Amino acid sequence: MNKSVFITYSWDDQNHKDWVRKLADKLIENGVDVKLDQYDLQLGESSTHFMEKSIIETDKILVILTPQYKQKSQNRSGGVGYEQQIISGEIMAGVDRKKFIPALKFGTYEDGEHCCIPTHFKGIVSLDFRDENIYEQSIEELLRNIFDIPKHTKPIKGLHPKFTSEKIYDTFEIHLDQDFNLTQSETILSDIFLKIADARKSNIIYDVKFKIEDISEIYNIYTSLATKNDLSEHDLKLKLKYREFLNIVFYNDNSDLYKDLETSMNNIIDYSYNKFKYIDSIYKLYVAIKNCFSLFSANQQNKIFKGTGFDVFYDKYGWCFKIYISEEDVTNLESIFNSTKIDRILLTRFGGLDTSDLSRDTIIERLIPKQSYAFTFNYIKSVEEKNKELFFNVGNWNIGLA
Repeated sequence: MNKSVFITYSWDDQNHKDWVRKLADKLIENGVDVKLDQYDLQLGESSTHFMEKSIIETDKILVILTPQYKQKSQNRSGGVGYEQQIISGEIMAGVDRKKFIPALKFGTYEDGEHCCIPTHFKGIVSLDFRDENIYEQSIEELLRNIFDIPKHTKPIKGLHPKFTSEKIYDTFEIHLDQDFNLTQSETILSDIFLKIADARKSNIIYDVKFKIEDISEIYNIYTSLATKNDLSEHDLKLKLKYREFLNIVFYNDNSDLYKDLETSMNNIIDYSYNKFKYIDSIYKLYVAIKNCFSLFSANQQNKIFKGTGFDVFYDKYGWCFKIYISEEDVTNLESIFNSTKIDRILLTRFGGLDTSDLSRDTIIERLIPKQSYAFTFNYIKSVEEKNKELFFNVGNWNIGLA
């Protein structure tokens, strides 16, 4: 590993020149190619050319600092002044400052008569050769810097520690059939939703897993195949087949079915249960979530996309939204509006009838599930997360006919 160093210093006196030459000898003995005027500048040669060539071509510039060096450097006088111009030009041109190694021989760091630090070396970490008792330590530090072999190396960053903590809630598993109907008992699910609601209010982390008939089994097999290499022809065909199926029923842009189900459930828990007046019991929470989940089935989604619509907008009156309810829903609501020709219901602030004219059961069983479902898929691009609470606060809306 060839390393070269140019030593620049001021000719303070003969003792100082001798000390610099002995320092050069020490570096040469330790494998460093040293450029020093006392060795390399001969009679008749250009001192300016020697300085320029040495500063540009060597790996490191060792600058021996004394008060006299500082004075000549800042006054741009003599050889030191000329060298300083070259060094400043190199720094301005983008040369790494680590190429220049300041080393104190006489003087102090502090400003004043005995300061030896030129302005351009202020704040730069320097070697200290002022104490002869630690000369050998300083030489070692200099050699380590030249050869880029630090005494202390930073260890490789390891993995973060695994902390143990008491689990307050277990992982919750929710079972759905192929039509996204809840298959566990009402009591079990009500208890799960109550625990999740309490955890969310207390900012406690929990985990929800869904087991969906047909879909989850295929997803698990596909995931297992996707992590293996060198699959057989049969397994590759199976993997591709399952992926095509999952692309239709499981994956959704940057989300997936499990995440969408959990988001919809949390929407209802966060913005209904124990917050608004419509859902005031764990049973009503269970009903709203159950009806929301059923909207994820292929049969229900076809109805949503073909037979119903959902929109939200903002005007001078505040937040407004409309929801088109299916023929079946309308039939159940006909008595409220005393009409037999309605085929769509429009919720809007312009209608005139308050939501209290709808039964609470209808809001819990129909309206809140559809709100949560719609918000999960971000159909309403104008509704931002920060306005989510307004979106779910059903009591602020009015209802009319369209």
